[in-house]
Amino acid sequence: MRVGSVLILLLSGILVTQRVSCQANAAVREARSILDSRIENNWRLALEMSNKVMNRTSGINETNYPLMWKTLIAPRMKDWKQVGGRFTQTYGPHQTVAHTYLRSSEGLVVKCGVAPFATEQGMRNSALSHLWYAWFLEFTKANPSLQHHKNASLLSQLAGIRKDRAFLEKIGIKGIADLREPERLRSWGELERRSEIWLAGGNPGD
Repeated sequence: MRVGSVLILLLSGILVTQRVSCQANAAVREARSILDSRIENNWRLALEMSNKVMNRTSGINETNYPLMWKTLIAPRMKDWKQVGGRFTQTYGPHQTVAHTYLRSSEGLVVKCGVAPFATEQGMRNSALSHLWYAWFLEFTKANPSLQHHKNASLLSQLAGIRKDRAFLEKIGIKGIADLREPERLRSWGELERRSEIWLAGGNPGD
């Protein structure tokens, strides 16, 4: 192999490595931004860093999202403060997670994490993931002994849907889009039924 060919291969390898490194750095920054939006009570950043296709499917827009955030998310988050640093982990080119920890005034400590997926716009997550987390915080404060229960996420989701469904539907947020099929809507009623089936030990299927 000629020297010129070797140099071209080396330069190509360097450029590919640099491109992958830049993409990974961008993914980490974006995941941290999504985490920041939650713990800093920044609905604008949360909306900016969310999946736009999923938003359209759910009926989320710049009018009803801040209303939802200020009514349903901010009040549930206000008693929790960040403790410790912020950590990130990249899982290949398709997902980067970021997390930190929050402490309540009662001394409860919980993990606060986001797990966005790669899209054409960069790392993005569901705009409603912050509402899911707010439901979990409320459930944890009301049931501290169940914080680490295997069904804590499902229990908090079911309680949250039952409590907030009427308000969400009133402002035009119809449900949550499927992560695998962002144009497929799962209504609040469907999510409630699926949660009930899972908690009963069944399998709701697709």
